[in-house]
Amino acid sequence: MAMQIGDEFNSFEQFQQALIAYKNAKFMDFAISDCRTLTAAKKTCPKRMKTVFEAFPEIVFADATYKLLDSRIPVFVLLVEDGNGQSEIASIGLLVNELHETLKWFFQTFQKNNPASINTNVFMTDKDMNERKVINDIFPDAKLLICLFHALRTFHREITCDKLGITPQERDQSKVLFEKLCYSDNEEEYQKLYDTLRSFAPSQVMDYFLWKLNYYFLDFR
Repeated sequence: MAMQIGDEFNSFEQFQQALIAYKNAKFMDFAISDCRTLTAAKKTCPKRMKTVFEAFPEIVFADATYKLLDSRIPVFVLLVEDGNGQSEIASIGLLVNELHETLKWFFQTFQKNNPASINTNVFMTDKDMNERKVINDIFPDAKLLICLFHALRTFHREITCDKLGITPQERDQSKVLFEKLCYSDNEEEYQKLYDTLRSFAPSQVMDYFLWKLNYYFLDFR
């Protein structure tokens, strides 16, 4: 029988067997300690994770990777930053997929099991609109930020001569200013750099920049 969102397993082995039957997949060997339950949208709640989150709930960093398990299922990680600037894991989700309903269940379960999430002011994510929509619906009072790494990677990938019909010099100057904008220390510095960009950047670059700004940032303030 195929797994359904909300199915519960009392051990990692049960979840592994169900997933193998569902996807004909195989896990790498690794341990999960202090688990309460594993479910088909698959969250673990070790006591330490909850304790860490209660101490540092203000900002949550969310991302998924496909490279930890042989089955290649997404492993969703929620991180917080402690008082020493070090990353601490607040939750791990072993997801069957990243569809809307699966992510919705994961974040709702995280919220339910972590009352301190009422104090979460910011979520930092990549540009996945599905994920951002789910977070915005469940945590409407929290701001959504784009991860700097993902923002710069997108700019470098999209600002090209072929895609925008610009010269190599225009491309290089635009990328330099985009990076400086991302690293602005304050609003005044950002505005000066933005005015510089407007003064020389081709219309294609400005159109791309303003479209990204509205699509990814302003829509989820």
